[in-house]
Amino acid sequence: MSFKTLIPTLIGQTISKLLLFRNKSRGETLPGLIVLKINKNFIKDTNQSVPHRIIISGTNGKTTTTAMVTKVLRDKGISFITNPSGSNLTRGIAAASLNISNKITHLLWEVDEAALTEVCQQVQPTHLVFTNLFRDQLDRYGETDTILHNWIILLKKLPKLQLILNADDPSLVYLGQQANQHNVIYFSVRGNPNNKLDDSSDSIFCPHCRKPLVYKTITFSHLGQFSCSCGFQSPKLNFIINSFNYRDKYLQININNLSNMTLPLIGTYNVYNSLAAYVLLNTLNFNNLDILTYLKDFQPAFGRQEIMRIKNKNILTILVKNPTGFNQAIETLIQLNKKLTLMIAINDKTADGKDVSWLWDVDFEKLTPIIDKLIISGDRADDMAVRIKYADFPNPKIQVINDKIKALETFLHCDDKNLYLLPTYTALWEIRKLIKNYE
Repeated sequence: MSFKTLIPTLIGQTISKLLLFRNKSRGETLPGLIVLKINKNFIKDTNQSVPHRIIISGTNGKTTTTAMVTKVLRDKGISFITNPSGSNLTRGIAAASLNISNKITHLLWEVDEAALTEVCQQVQPTHLVFTNLFRDQLDRYGETDTILHNWIILLKKLPKLQLILNADDPSLVYLGQQANQHNVIYFSVRGNPNNKLDDSSDSIFCPHCRKPLVYKTITFSHLGQFSCSCGFQSPKLNFIINSFNYRDKYLQININNLSNMTLPLIGTYNVYNSLAAYVLLNTLNFNNLDILTYLKDFQPAFGRQEIMRIKNKNILTILVKNPTGFNQAIETLIQLNKKLTLMIAINDKTADGKDVSWLWDVDFEKLTPIIDKLIISGDRADDMAVRIKYADFPNPKIQVINDKIKALETFLHCDDKNLYLLPTYTALWEIRKLIKNYE
């Protein structure tokens, strides 16, 4: 270890130990912030000696995909380092990099879209996975065209790598065409024959000629088999899920008509997450049987169909942060095929996005038939309540409780043993902290 990394590492590790001693469970990024002040190239100086440097990014699904890959690496006994859920900015990567040693062979970083350019330039990844590209926190990221443009510029500057892309997202296919100096690997999920796009669909115009895309099949939002009269179309595939179904809260999928994978998850978005993880692991030369075996008992990541057990209650939690993700959460609840007790908690802190107008792009009308009781809370509970009002929910089913403590108490005192929570990011952290008082 060189002198320019030794000093910041010792300082960062000391700060980490002090935070642990003081039980600061959410202070894991502070050491990274400080070491970057000391050495702005700390990530570069510590990361580039590791043989396998993997980055997973995109709008939705990166945390779950990273967690799946983490599970296989850990069960296989690989010496690796990853970053904790939620620590996907530059300072989070720097903090996790404090633990890199000569024994580490794999780095697995989940990276926020806004931090991707800086992190990639420092890490110089050998493998880069993009899950999808949707509108998300427009006040922070900007429109999808802006993000895509930045990604294209980034990829043109990086050395040759394994680029793994969702072939059902037109933006990512265009990205692959513009970055064909890399080894591009495409994966796809076959959806239903359908040419009707969701109201919240984003990439519906050809990135070459700007004409509306024509869809042969659609899974959700703008993901599917597409084509344009100018010749732009879905690419040749390397990996494809030909069929998938749900049985007893388990997801069963078939890959390339050869491999059958079973996971304790539901939701079409998790079909994509599972395939992205599988493709990455396959590209890393992991044995097919090992991948399928280790993922069979995968446990959901923080807030991603995670189940919190409080006394005699089970709270299934699905994080929501943008229209497409929220719509998929609703579709997942519909698949349960029963009446539900649900709590929605909407915050507008920096990590959530200050602009909550995106709530009007969510299909809350689909919730009406399946809700037995709905509790609305969070910093923007009133805004959420107005949106629900226009979704024609029966008033007796709804309670608006701005105070999160009172809202959680009411939620936990509902008759149902199985409860469902849809929070934004900071609302989830706040509710988890409150729940500890009941344990």
